[in-house]
Amino acid sequence: MKNFIILLLITCMLLNVACKRMLDVPTPQNQLTTDKVFSDSVSVKSALFSVYAGLENQQYPLSNRYLSAYTDESMISGVDQSWNQSRLSAGEVANTGNWSNLYTAVYQCNMILEQLGPGNILPESFKRQVRAEAKFLRGYCYFYLINLYGSVPLITVTDVNLSSKAVQSDSAAVYAQVLTDLNSAHEELSVAYPGTGRIRANKACAAALLARVFLYQRNWAGAENRATEVLNTGMYTPLDNITGAFKATGKEGILQLGSQNGCTTEAGTVIPSFATVAAGYYLTDNFYASFAPGDLRKSNWIGTSATTVSGLTTTYRYPYKYKNRVANTTAPENLMILRAAEQYLIRAEARASLGKLNGAGSAAEDLNVVRQRAGLPAVQFIAQHDALESIADERKHELFFENCDRFLDMKRTGRLQTIMTAAKATWQPTGARLPIPLTDITRNPNLIQNAGY
Repeated sequence: MKNFIILLLITCMLLNVACKRMLDVPTPQNQLTTDKVFSDSVSVKSALFSVYAGLENQQYPLSNRYLSAYTDESMISGVDQSWNQSRLSAGEVANTGNWSNLYTAVYQCNMILEQLGPGNILPESFKRQVRAEAKFLRGYCYFYLINLYGSVPLITVTDVNLSSKAVQSDSAAVYAQVLTDLNSAHEELSVAYPGTGRIRANKACAAALLARVFLYQRNWAGAENRATEVLNTGMYTPLDNITGAFKATGKEGILQLGSQNGCTTEAGTVIPSFATVAAGYYLTDNFYASFAPGDLRKSNWIGTSATTVSGLTTTYRYPYKYKNRVANTTAPENLMILRAAEQYLIRAEARASLGKLNGAGSAAEDLNVVRQRAGLPAVQFIAQHDALESIADERKHELFFENCDRFLDMKRTGRLQTIMTAAKATWQPTGARLPIPLTDITRNPNLIQNAGY
């Protein structure tokens, strides 16, 4: 039974990736056994690319759209109001899919790491690169699992007999694994991107994700150092102008998830088909009003549609960071996972927390790079508190509708309960953690459900 499950998962990996633009190798011939799959470099690449493809296809409906509505950023049209009300059930479909997809990616990474061990006959340089990418991706997945769900099973093997009964590990243990994976990936990944574009991890990707992890752990020096490493490469700066920040060919993108025909699933779902059609995902009035006058992000990253019924016009303001609702190979877009503007904001917060408020190498210097790109005046700070408040406000407007950022930002800075209680009458303190899916609770008696579900 275990061998059948492994074979089925490998087959899914190889088939699931066939339509993705990120493939820079032909689709491999069918393989019948695990050892044969991992003795062929083309099939190994397909297995690796399947992890990247799965994150774009399946995780990001939750990370960008649903968790934005879960906070104070946006609303989802439709009958089901569970995300708008921040009241999920343990059986909620999108959340269940997110958990499942993250652990599927973890399983795939575990398999790659196991199969590309010392006994594998493929060239060492090739194995080193693929293993490093698998470590990066596993660290990425566990970063989101621990921050979305709290205590989660820490699984680093493919033995389903062990994983099906796994107990939850505390955040310290999971973060330790994340750091082990990312530090190893950082050491082993090449400076150059493998393949074409920026759709596979390089050394800067590991450094950028480490900067984010260090920020969450309040390791200010570590966050500052890793963000500096990324920005000092010169590969991602100066920031693209406001209209080009999300182009696949721009400088700002550190890691992107490859899209098909130059358009993202994100844009195809969020952008209304016509300007007179109601948006399925639209920003709240309070969030829209929070942008400062003259902020170019407000005029360039937010679209508008309006409907008129019985003489009453309703205006919808929707996220418009990605412009390509349909195929566009002339000005292609990929889904951004890591970008340079975030690194400036990470370093600004780290420097402010270390007391480096103004002047060269300061929080104000970094924050002003992002502000001036947005058409806003430069700032200076009198007190650390003012600097941190300004940085939080800048993150709110720079990173909206991206990678769970608003939800996780409020959590890590201790502002979640205050902001959400004011924003939604339906908010409960237990909403700080998403529910562990009912299907997994039922299958694994060792799992303990989060409070409130």
